[in-house]
Amino acid sequence: AVLAARDAAPGLTALAPSARARWLEQLADAIEARLDDFAAAESKDSGKSLATARTVDIPRSIHNFRHFAAEAR
Repeated sequence: AVLAARDAAPGLTALAPSARARWLEQLADAIEARLDDFAAAESKDSGKSLATARTVDIPRSIHNFRHFAAEAR
């Protein structure tokens, strides 16, 4: 993950804030569209209940992406 982030950093920092915001919104949209898949993976990975992953963890991730998209704007 660290190497991937280092490789991606130059391209990301070259983007205008509005373009970064669009990417973050698209990520939030993609996660939201597959909420059940992400919740199942999170539940399996963390040992939390599927209900908690579906109603708390994944929605919070979506919220975080949208928050930082708004900050980028």
